[in-house]
Amino acid sequence: MSLHVKFDRCLKSMIDDFFVNHDIALDTVLIGGSLGVSDGNKDLIFSLLEEKDVPNINWLNAGAVISSLSGPGAIAIAGIEKI
Repeated sequence: MSLHVKFDRCLKSMIDDFFVNHDIALDTVLIGGSLGVSDGNKDLIFSLLEEKDVPNINWLNAGAVISSLSGPGAIAIAGIEKI
């Protein structure tokens, strides 16, 4: 199995786990990361979030502090849980 296929599975698992483990208000979801995330990975993430009915998906670029601590290619997802 190629590294690309494994990383795609990792991204899918990250998105699935986020929504299974948290009752997130869909309009609060944020996705972003440091430099080095490929356009293909961003497209995959956007399509996975669309499958979860997340509106207004925008990519946020991490700043210098986060990027220097996480390194190139880091990806994060955040959102606010429903009350």
